[in-house]
Amino acid sequence: MFLYFFRLFVSLTIILLFWGLRYLPLANNIALFFIEPMVLTILSVIFLKEKIFYNHIIAVLIGLVGTFIIIRPNFALYGIASFLPIASAICYALYLMSIRMASNLGNSISLQFWVGIVATFFLSIVILFGESFNIEVFSFHKIDSSIWWILLILGIGTTIVQLLVSSAFFHAKASTLASFQYLEIISATILGWLMFNEIPDKFTILGALIVIFAGIYLVRHERRVNKG
Repeated sequence: MFLYFFRLFVSLTIILLFWGLRYLPLANNIALFFIEPMVLTILSVIFLKEKIFYNHIIAVLIGLVGTFIIIRPNFALYGIASFLPIASAICYALYLMSIRMASNLGNSISLQFWVGIVATFFLSIVILFGESFNIEVFSFHKIDSSIWWILLILGIGTTIVQLLVSSAFFHAKASTLASFQYLEIISATILGWLMFNEIPDKFTILGALIVIFAGIYLVRHERRVNKG
């Protein structure tokens, strides 16, 4: 029952992250969300009793520095709204930790199936609550028929990604995988350039290089540990 309850955190992650987008620019929202690998590393030590080396901590810190160089968030401009993506990051770290905890209870496909069922049920309750009390951020909004194909692509892509994430957490320690999540900021930068013609500035390039260095550093460390 504990693990089924934990799966609600993926729904809370989505709610809080999109809620934050109502008040914060996309870049700041993502930057604040990227405390998640740090939270996941800490949780893996406390709850999963995973043994980590100082190299893990160094890689996470380096990746975090690189991310903040890319995004350059500013708490002072957005006040309490800044806590929304932070809360979302904590929920997502809890969700990923629960996947690792459930790795001996089944396979990644069945896990994602039940995660989807629980998330759908929970989000439906949230929408009904928003409609009942006229809370605009939680209310139901109709989607224009012209963008259904985008939703279809998002649905298929998200399913594939979550299956890959689940598979990774079934076979590797959460603390080891935490730093690799920083690579997402690199793919986001590339997509921003290709789709929106947003040319990365020198700080973005510097931050991306630091993130890549953190990932390579961790991979080299893991190989040395496995050989030993």
